[in-house]
Amino acid sequence: MRPPASALALLLLLAVSACTGRTGPVVDLETLPPEPIAFVFLEPEKARDLAERMQKTKQQPQDQTPGVARLDQLAKLFKSDADSLASELLGRPSLLDPRTGEVTPFDALPKGSRPLEWSGDRTRLLFAAPRFDVFQISQVNVASGEVRTFTQGKDDHPSASLAPDGSLAFAQLSGATGTKAGESRIYVFTPGGGEPRPVSAGPSDVSPVWSRDGSMLVYQTRAADGGHAIAALQPLDGTPRILARGRDPVFTPDGQWIVFSQKLAAGYRLWRMHPDGSGKLALGVAPTEVGDELRPAVSPDGRYVAYVADEAGRRTLRIRRFDGGGDRELLGSGDGMLPTW
Repeated sequence: MRPPASALALLLLLAVSACTGRTGPVVDLETLPPEPIAFVFLEPEKARDLAERMQKTKQQPQDQTPGVARLDQLAKLFKSDADSLASELLGRPSLLDPRTGEVTPFDALPKGSRPLEWSGDRTRLLFAAPRFDVFQISQVNVASGEVRTFTQGKDDHPSASLAPDGSLAFAQLSGATGTKAGESRIYVFTPGGGEPRPVSAGPSDVSPVWSRDGSMLVYQTRAADGGHAIAALQPLDGTPRILARGRDPVFTPDGQWIVFSQKLAAGYRLWRMHPDGSGKLALGVAPTEVGDELRPAVSPDGRYVAYVADEAGRRTLRIRRFDGGGDRELLGSGDGMLPTW
């Protein structure tokens, strides 16, 4: 007995959805949360220039901490001085209206700054800014433009996260030069608690992120075989636990999930897991033209994930529903990097 035509149509639709990895229509941008995405924007001409330079230098050996690129190392790679590199190649800190695609320069941040994290009330933005040949951590009051700087000195501080109680977790890269990788560890500074204290052993620990209640700290580290892994500390003076292979961890607003990028045969892909490492699940399927899916940023309502897609050396911003469906381009022109939503 043959199934009715309607059933055959449904089966065909399901088969197509399974092959493409999409469930339902693409994301309707008009339905996205209105809160802006802070990111680094590269205009089309500069994006093409950077992609061409990266292609030419792709085969050159590099010895540096995974996830960390010092300004002096990049300047040497591109035969440029660090100040020029920060201004011309590291892009312009900007705000993206996710509904309209309008890009507005974030003039309160210095050139070459990297957005890191919005405060819970979205009145302040944590960022890393280039000073001489290293990055330092600061926070800007979006309304007033007032900047508070947390780190200083000769060491590089490329990433950080603030807990609800004001505790700052940050990565500190020490001893790095143009020919030496150095060592990166996670430090925590608690207001009124004296000097920052190391909470990880290194040598390649970066991208710390606090859980929403500040009880847990996750970060990117190096696995025994040299690949990227995600570690968790709970409590801070405990022994780190490896939750998964991957990089770029970020919590969802409700704290129930960690979204991250995991390396598969086809490249890095978006995944999610519970904070205890359980429930690992691929977050949709990458479009065929995407090489890697990196730097996920979860929307304030937890329903969407913006991410950076590598497409033939270009870095485009895309968006996907948290259920894994509806993938589409978010930024129509130019390259987008380091989104935080």
